[in-house]
Amino acid sequence: MSEFSFALVRLYLGCAAALTVGACFIGLAAYAWEKKKTFLPARSVLKASYVLLLLSVATPLLVQLLPQEQLMRPSVQVFSSASRKDPANENFTAAVHSPIIPSMQTKISFSRPHLQAAGLLLVVLILGTLLSVTTQWLALRRWLGGGVVVKHLGKVQLLVSDEIGVPCAAWGILRRSIVLPSTYFEKPLYARMSIRHEAEHLRNADPLAVFFLVGLQRVFFWNPFICRLAEAIHRLQEFACDAHVVGHHRVSPQAYGRCLLFAAETAANHPGLLVGTTSMARAMGGEELKRRIEVILENREKMKKAVPLPAVALAGMFIFGSAFVAHSAVQQKKLTMEEAARYAKLTAEKSAVPIDMNEKVLARLNELVATESGRKFSADAFARLPKYQEMIRRVFSKHQVPEELIGLALFESGLNNDLVSSMKATGIWQFIPTTARRYQLVVDGKTDERLIPEKETEAAARYLKDLYAQFKDWRLAIKAYNEGENRVAKLMKAHGTANAWAIDKASNTENYLSGAIAAMILYRNPDLIQ
Repeated sequence: MSEFSFALVRLYLGCAAALTVGACFIGLAAYAWEKKKTFLPARSVLKASYVLLLLSVATPLLVQLLPQEQLMRPSVQVFSSASRKDPANENFTAAVHSPIIPSMQTKISFSRPHLQAAGLLLVVLILGTLLSVTTQWLALRRWLGGGVVVKHLGKVQLLVSDEIGVPCAAWGILRRSIVLPSTYFEKPLYARMSIRHEAEHLRNADPLAVFFLVGLQRVFFWNPFICRLAEAIHRLQEFACDAHVVGHHRVSPQAYGRCLLFAAETAANHPGLLVGTTSMARAMGGEELKRRIEVILENREKMKKAVPLPAVALAGMFIFGSAFVAHSAVQQKKLTMEEAARYAKLTAEKSAVPIDMNEKVLARLNELVATESGRKFSADAFARLPKYQEMIRRVFSKHQVPEELIGLALFESGLNNDLVSSMKATGIWQFIPTTARRYQLVVDGKTDERLIPEKETEAAARYLKDLYAQFKDWRLAIKAYNEGENRVAKLMKAHGTANAWAIDKASNTENYLSGAIAAMILYRNPDLIQ
């Protein structure tokens, strides 16, 4: 659940960042067009804005597929465990940075319950938005069903309704609609211009864009840039339709201006339209009406018809960059090499086993503490630990085996006594039958003393002590515990080295030693997962 919540939170923040940047570019494009800083028709600018809007939503989804590693140095990190303490500071909590680890001083950390709560809230918000938009679409469909169909133009139907005061366009699953007030049939010229205006809305898929923008405003209700985005696109939609009617249908700009004035007058005395519709007079204030009439009289549709591909590409790069930064700025909390080295040093201070820290150990330690499956494995192992810990300590003390090698059992079986491996190893120490019999454990068809934890622990302590006596290095003893002493001895002879890490690299189980040491660090620092 926390992995899903983390991915959802990261995706949400990425979309918020990308939409904010996209809104700035779209707002800038609308402003530049209105101020005649660009020599493109409104329809081209509107299409470019739709492309940027889709990029703003799609780019974070694509960036989410990037590797989960720290692509950039994160400023916000998410802990998936319930709390975290610094190994040298017992008062450290996830909400307060540690004075021991400077790299964490500027980072914000969230605990697993908080992360899951955030994920749940986002799911509720998204589902609520989908339900709201669906409900509004169904209400629009019922409302359209109350109109009178007067004509079919392909997939577009022309309706007449007494319930509205201004023309509007609506988009359904199977059919698109243009709705005219019955009063417009008293003014045939205004009716024709209004139909052409709303038909252009349908050609540009503007009603769909309205639904999409409403959903974005609900999901990102806290982001003022989304409201500005909706306003900019609405203005461009109306400018594009105005220019199309005046520029392509031999309509007098003066006559179309009077039509807009008439629509504005009737809209002032009529309640707002349903969500999912577009109208030539929707929420049109005096200043907007004045600006639209000025643009009509300028007859700017004669400008070069082209999609501003370089500008869209440049804006797309900025949108991708913002989504990438948001993706990289919020990272699932993993131990850095510096942090892991401090834990290793604290473990080594109490250990007779050399506790090395390198990239392999760091990776295995993060698998145990910073992944969903690893945390579950570690948490389950620590839940079983009290059942065996005192017994293992007593047996290890008797045979003079370092206590931190309890981490070996944690790594081998998760202290699950019933675990059976593919090699028929079983018990908390995962003895295979041949090794068990060498150390006087009965393993036959009726009896398996490997399943008696104290007897198997006695055998494990004696085996580890014998391995240490042979190799004089606990790391080589750990390696031989897994791969067999004869195999380790052959590798040492073949490669001419007694270096445990060189032998580990040359062996068939390269990650075993690093995993065992990581488990020992975790055993001595259980706060890593608590």
